[in-house]
Amino acid sequence: MFYLDTRKEKQDGFPVMCRITLNRKKAEFKVGFNSELKDWNEKKGEPKSGTYKFDDRITTLTDIKSAIESYVLDANRQGKAITATQLKDLVKGKAEQRHTLLSMCKWIIDRYEKTKQAKESLNKLKQTLIYIEKFLIWDKKTDLLIENVNQQTVRDFQSYLTNEVKYGRYGKKLAMNTIGKHLSRFGTFWKYGLNSDLVTKNIFNGFKIPKDKIKRQSLSLDEFKRLRDLDLSEFPEKERVRDTFIFCCYMGFRYSDSQKFKYSQLAVNRAQDNKTRNMNGKTEKNGVEVRTPIVTGAIAILDKYKDFNFRLLEDCILPPLSNQHVNRTLKLLAEDAKIDPQIKLTFHLSRHTCAQLLTYAGVDERVVGSWLGHKSNSITSHYIFAYDEVLAKAAVQFEEYLNS
Repeated sequence: MFYLDTRKEKQDGFPVMCRITLNRKKAEFKVGFNSELKDWNEKKGEPKSGTYKFDDRITTLTDIKSAIESYVLDANRQGKAITATQLKDLVKGKAEQRHTLLSMCKWIIDRYEKTKQAKESLNKLKQTLIYIEKFLIWDKKTDLLIENVNQQTVRDFQSYLTNEVKYGRYGKKLAMNTIGKHLSRFGTFWKYGLNSDLVTKNIFNGFKIPKDKIKRQSLSLDEFKRLRDLDLSEFPEKERVRDTFIFCCYMGFRYSDSQKFKYSQLAVNRAQDNKTRNMNGKTEKNGVEVRTPIVTGAIAILDKYKDFNFRLLEDCILPPLSNQHVNRTLKLLAEDAKIDPQIKLTFHLSRHTCAQLLTYAGVDERVVGSWLGHKSNSITSHYIFAYDEVLAKAAVQFEEYLNS
């Protein structure tokens, strides 16, 4: 289809464009000449008869159309899929770029970096790319042309992760869910390639990513209260770790968010007549915008550290702590608070505890998802205009349950 790009008028008219549509994907390019509106037959998609250089221009358009049809026919004869973007490059005489599996993955990571995607997601894609590179070496291949990658490649990669990859001092194998995450990220690379017309078929159709259902550990309400109410006035280091952990039990924050968010990000919650405050910001892991209500217990922790240097000089909400130090100290705190020995008290357990206590408080599962900053299974997209009000009501339920 040929048309005039009326957004970009030149001295001799508007650029004539060619639009190629194939498998519901399109690619567009300039054909090399401009035309006045009065000289263009919009219905036929060509210059009007008798206009300036009519014969030459009709020949140009006919040649382009014939070339497109010829390339499609050749691809069909050879049993090869072809995309609209590839057709455009062939018609324009550009050298066809033949991506390999690794070059495509690296190209996608480069695009992620340029569009400033969430740092945590980007790092995880890079980890999976390292495993893909090692898999190809193990399979005695330096790389694979993209057209030679198929579902068997995915299965071979799964077999490599399951049977060949070991880590740690004792050579432990990867857990099933870890393998599933790497396969899922391989799928992310491939989906991006599909959307960018780098590949033409979805090799993950019908492929089931393995997943082992596990029950998330969390603290019970009694265990949470025992830890929260410990008298640690003579152990300031333990107290700082405990307060940070408990704050995240209230807020559902990850460790990275507890160290990143600033006090200046607190905002009044208009949905509750200015009575409560929210913590507003983007999560470190996936860049999701959150506006989490701050319940009374969390406010008490924030107020406790209002005169400390990390607040006055750096605007941090909580004491700066290393993740390793926090987890070491939490082991000691678990003994002090008589936490069930079967529970491994790590910092991330605060997030699981928040989700579990919100659920016990009767808060809807989708609201819990929004509280925690989940992209899916949350109210964020469903009730965007009532977001603050819904979370504020959940905060009231949460407070009542914690005080029960």
